[in-house]
Amino acid sequence: MFPVFVLTLMGVFLSPVLSDWRWGRTVTVIIIGGSAALALERSGAHRGVRHAAVGTVAVVALFIAVVPAVDEYPVLEEIVTALFALLLMVTPVVVIGRLLMRPKITLDTVAASLAGYLQIGLLFASVYSLVSQIETVPFFATGSDLLSTFDFQYFSFITLTTVGYGDLTPATNAGRSLAMLEAVVGQVFLVTIVAVVVGNIGRDLPHRRGTTTPDDGDA
Repeated sequence: MFPVFVLTLMGVFLSPVLSDWRWGRTVTVIIIGGSAALALERSGAHRGVRHAAVGTVAVVALFIAVVPAVDEYPVLEEIVTALFALLLMVTPVVVIGRLLMRPKITLDTVAASLAGYLQIGLLFASVYSLVSQIETVPFFATGSDLLSTFDFQYFSFITLTTVGYGDLTPATNAGRSLAMLEAVVGQVFLVTIVAVVVGNIGRDLPHRRGTTTPDDGDA
């Protein structure tokens, strides 16, 4: 799972740098979506599911690359955003499943838990963007309609970490509810999954002793 963590981290840090260019947003989608597809591949998911993940990344990247040509079809943008959000739900679920199956916590396990945490932030950023596209009123209280994908990502990670600067605040009940959910999910994941993994690195998990997994030796 370490490559998944590296790709996710690259996507998070490259997004603000590349968000001003269409080709940059396309690259970011490929990196972030690729991390989710790789998580499926490393987890041994069914071939059809892995192919669907790769296809979703390709469709979203292609849409972003040609977005000026489809501006008059907003429903397509909503569908693509929803597909990408659905894909990003994969990694946290896969990560938790893999953690429960491993007999020993390794550095690779730590990387997997951190990748899952980062993917939660990216997932909610996509959901915020989707809600903004669907609703007829501005998502943020500032009232601005000129929002970039990085604005939603920034707001998502500020909410996930409960920093709460206050420069961007949701204006609708849907946005506020999602922000509350993300803050709770993020903190629960951080103080349970990540904390337990980091605190028990190198130790055997009692409930999984005597079992093996394909990549138990990864570090």
